[in-house]
Amino acid sequence: MNIGELIVEKRLVNVDNLNGRVYRIGDSRYCVKIRKGLNNFKEYNDRKLKHEFDVAEELYHAGVSVPKPEGVIGIRDPETSNFYPGFVMEYVNGIDLHKISDKSLFKIIFRLKDKEMELVKLLGFIPDDGYYLSNSIWCPEGKKVYLIDFEHWKRK
Repeated sequence: MNIGELIVEKRLVNVDNLNGRVYRIGDSRYCVKIRKGLNNFKEYNDRKLKHEFDVAEELYHAGVSVPKPEGVIGIRDPETSNFYPGFVMEYVNGIDLHKISDKSLFKIIFRLKDKEMELVKLLGFIPDDGYYLSNSIWCPEGKKVYLIDFEHWKRK
């Protein structure tokens, strides 16, 4: 399968502030983050998505629970028909943590997230926005918390 030739549906999966949107790629096991917004400059966006991909790839290979990163490619935005850099990753069918209302379940999930964040820190990352609830997904089937959105993460 050549992922660069897949058509991205107009099905929004998650909104990442004003910086980008995440779309499911057809019925595949992939999704793509298209970065855009106020700083819509190709070189800047390419660099930011490449950084996010590099962080995700290192976390994934170190055993941190993140969607499997696949790469950064040019992709047509279904909303505007413009081409943007896109960060392709595994699609995780889950729930944003801020949407979980059951307090006892939330406590369990938050403990799982804390374990992931401890590993992230041991790897030398400073997860600037990693504690935001919207930057984690709860996957009930696998009883697993996935960390997402590494654009602002830095190294110690």
